[in-house]
Amino acid sequence: MRLIRKLLRKHMSFVQLAGFFLANFIGIIIILSGLQIYQDIKPLLVGDKELFSKDYVVISKPVTLLGDSTFDEEEVAEVAEQEWVVSWGKFISSQYRVDATIRFGGRGFTTHMFFESVPDNFLDVEPELWRFDEQERRIPIILPRNYINLYNFGFSTARGLPQITESMMKSIKIEVRINRGGLNNDVYEAEIVDFTDDINTILVPEAFMVWANEHYAPNADEKASRLIVEVANPTDKRITDFVKEHKYQTEGKEEQASKAMFLLKICVGVIVAIGAIFSILSIFILTLSIYLLVEKNSEKLQNLTLIGYTPAKVARPYTSLAIVLNVAIVALALWVVGYLRGIYTEKLGSMFEGVGESSMMITILAGASIALVIILFNAFVIRRKINGLARKR
Repeated sequence: MRLIRKLLRKHMSFVQLAGFFLANFIGIIIILSGLQIYQDIKPLLVGDKELFSKDYVVISKPVTLLGDSTFDEEEVAEVAEQEWVVSWGKFISSQYRVDATIRFGGRGFTTHMFFESVPDNFLDVEPELWRFDEQERRIPIILPRNYINLYNFGFSTARGLPQITESMMKSIKIEVRINRGGLNNDVYEAEIVDFTDDINTILVPEAFMVWANEHYAPNADEKASRLIVEVANPTDKRITDFVKEHKYQTEGKEEQASKAMFLLKICVGVIVAIGAIFSILSIFILTLSIYLLVEKNSEKLQNLTLIGYTPAKVARPYTSLAIVLNVAIVALALWVVGYLRGIYTEKLGSMFEGVGESSMMITILAGASIALVIILFNAFVIRRKINGLARKR
């Protein structure tokens, strides 16, 4: 092994290795910086937690005095077959009367309510919380966050009631009464499991809505009041053209946030692509350097295999060189990214809440994965070259 290392040092081109180190170092920094910036900036655009974890558009018809604002089956099918649609679902509305009573602090109030549901696959809610069991008589609810603001800054002030937080609201039990004809009511206990800024409606599980409409309003027409559509690109012009052509209305995630998020993804993609180009070029530089080293020592390496050295032993110093270089590059690149991250998060964190709260775990794993892939590729190339020399003996 010492002899092989001497041969390696004797003919090693430090200029070529320096070129590899610098190019790969720059490429890795660009890739990892792009990934980390994406993780740090993302909360500014989508919030810390997304109830609706997909890009979606809610399509509805404008309300007219005598017209029908629901979708028939042909209209639903036309929307579903559009190329920009990834998946879709119907809003199902309650077809029965709902009243709710909330009591806290020795006081309470009763109000009329309504329910709507969307397919569960559009919601990022724990399945255990978002389930309905007829025997338990428990209804999980998701409320719009602006309902709390209306209560805190309007209703509570006028009625002399205390203001409440989201956590307090989740602990309050709501008594829901569903009219089943005449003066008869069925009573359920409702529990608020989450809040959303995305859709201005009171959501319940689709399983409950289907069961309740069949149970309390079996003869009601269950046309879709609105459609929820998952889209790959919320800024796709075809969506706007389709909506204008059919005179529909849309809502969903805030348009500017969706566009900003889409642009952020594009920018990160471009940054990562540029870094990948640098890294790929550096891999070729290292591979070429090792090829030249092996070629210069080809006769001596062949002689080593003749006196009993296996190709694996002959290739080991070259593989070790690749491992040391790549591990050093990634470790140094992660340190640089962490240092730069500390600078920009300190400045942005004082202006925007949520910046810098994510960890570097994804970036570290990405760096380790890149290093592993490059090492395995270099090891394969080196071993193949040495095996080729061994076969010529």
